[in-house]
Amino acid sequence: GIYGEMKGISGAFWLPTAGDRSSRKSNADMESYLEKVTGGDKSKALVFYCTGARCGRSANAAARAKEMGYSDTLWYRGGMASWKAA
Repeated sequence: GIYGEMKGISGAFWLPTAGDRSSRKSNADMESYLEKVTGGDKSKALVFYCTGARCGRSANAAARAKEMGYSDTLWYRGGMASWKAA
């Protein structure tokens, strides 16, 4: 696939267009990808994060997933910088 496993957080996947609300293609890509990684289970927990706290794309991604019907979406505000520091 076009997306791969993210290095640093075990089990995380990289979805580079998830925070982009402007593109119909990114909506279709995100919806398709989330269906694949969750096995179609919209109650499965999803955590979205960026490189650091100043990046808002992960907050957008969490909101978009919620709009798509995923009920347990979270935003990890500190992102990779916070994860590595911990």
